[in-house]
Amino acid sequence: MGVKTKIGSDGSNANRSKISKKQTSTQFAKASINSDGSNGIGAEVESMDAGETETENKKTKELLLRANAFRDGAIQIFNNLAKEKYDAGQREHGGFLVADTSFQDMEAEVIDLWFYIQAMKSKVYIVCKDQRDILFHNRAKDTDQKQTD
Repeated sequence: MGVKTKIGSDGSNANRSKISKKQTSTQFAKASINSDGSNGIGAEVESMDAGETETENKKTKELLLRANAFRDGAIQIFNNLAKEKYDAGQREHGGFLVADTSFQDMEAEVIDLWFYIQAMKSKVYIVCKDQRDILFHNRAKDTDQKQTD
């Protein structure tokens, strides 16, 4: 809000902390998951439908395992980045967030986020021409398809 940003020669925002691709991707995140799909604290993967066949039940459990791994990886990335980002914001803006934040601040952040999303959609649309149908529709028909390289 009123803070000038400096754009680097590589198009990056110089005020933004540098983040490696390795720590921002949940595709191959190593999450701690037990064989039952739990995070080790008593949660279990249960069938969504008691009437499923054995094959459907197995597929449901596998999907839930993948979903849990994605969730845990995403949370791990968030935890790794959030503290540093918050501390940098505190150094930049000072004050105490709980006392100083306002609805106008939140609205401005939502507006910034909206433009980040639109910029990334434009970039993906240009770069990933072959995958537009999958990326820009509500839901892919089959997310279990194997990708071929």
